[in-house]
Amino acid sequence: MFSLALGEADQKHNLAFSWFTRFRPFSSDHEKDFVVKDKHSQYVVRLCKYLKERRQQTTRETLLNKLQQVEKELQQSKMEREIESIKTEVVQLEEETKSDNTKAAALQRADTHKRETIGNEVKKIDILTALNKEKQRTKRQR
Repeated sequence: MFSLALGEADQKHNLAFSWFTRFRPFSSDHEKDFVVKDKHSQYVVRLCKYLKERRQQTTRETLLNKLQQVEKELQQSKMEREIESIKTEVVQLEEETKSDNTKAAALQRADTHKRETIGNEVKKIDILTALNKEKQRTKRQR
């Protein structure tokens, strides 16, 4: 007799579970209006609510994981862009340094040339003044 009652309860449970999973309302308002008096049906309702909450939580976790992955990818792409901009700045600075070094070398060569020219001019002036002095001495001696 007891086993017959358990079998009957299992049948009610299976019937309620299959009915609730097939014809369960999609709106939460309908679920609130749904009143269950049978213990097995209450179990099924609680189980379905638990499954619904678990599915929502799983969906939330999945979305959060996707969001974190997208944020990581965004940070990586930002870092890559920053690295590329830094590399271009380094290349520009190297080019500027090369051109500055070239300019400095050209200025140094020009300065050296000017100094040599001035030195040669000074030597010429010294020679000319010495010649002029010699001429004046020779004129006085005559």
